[in-house]
Amino acid sequence: MKNQNLRSVFIFGTDTNVGKTLVSSWLMAHLPYRYWKPIQSGASLDDDTTTIESLIPSAQPRCLAPFIRLQAPLSPHFAADEEALTIDPFTIPLPTDLSNGHIVEGAGGLMVPINHQVTFLDWAKNMSLPAVIVSKNHVGTINHTCLTAMVLKQYQIPIVGVILNTTPECSPDPRHASAIEEFAKVPVLASLSYFDKLSLEALASSPIPALLCERLSIP
Repeated sequence: MKNQNLRSVFIFGTDTNVGKTLVSSWLMAHLPYRYWKPIQSGASLDDDTTTIESLIPSAQPRCLAPFIRLQAPLSPHFAADEEALTIDPFTIPLPTDLSNGHIVEGAGGLMVPINHQVTFLDWAKNMSLPAVIVSKNHVGTINHTCLTAMVLKQYQIPIVGVILNTTPECSPDPRHASAIEEFAKVPVLASLSYFDKLSLEALASSPIPALLCERLSIP
């Protein structure tokens, strides 16, 4: 699938540490996406762009540098406060041809503040990108995912679908997917098992479902 045939998407989590970067890595391992994490907080401990580049060396040319790296592992507006900075997301230069073939990853959930007035939800609305929701396959995910989908719909942000991710503390239940589809009225496009050892080989061995490929393709 050529890059220009892929819909650009904004990756939202229902919470922090639900697996947005893992899902981004999985998509990058299979599809010729470009990856952009414009605002990285917690850079003193972890860097999502570097993680993807390390997992998928061939993807390095497709990874765009963050606009800003904030050191503290906090909400970006708090992390920026600690560095005496104010981030105005509407002045951040956007990648060329953002409408095609880009994964844009947010920080935590959609209501995470970028500054003391603007959230990632506001910025995503301004970018006019559809959303992919990443949720943990765990107790509570029905509520968290439905609330996220409800707010995205209120903001008239199209939803590509939901990807359920399994983390070490999860108690996966196959009924979560059907319940989310029933109550949120959005498709669950994939359910990832826990990767005991995360590597390019592990990501590549987990195929992308046909429905997800279809939803990510530009008609």
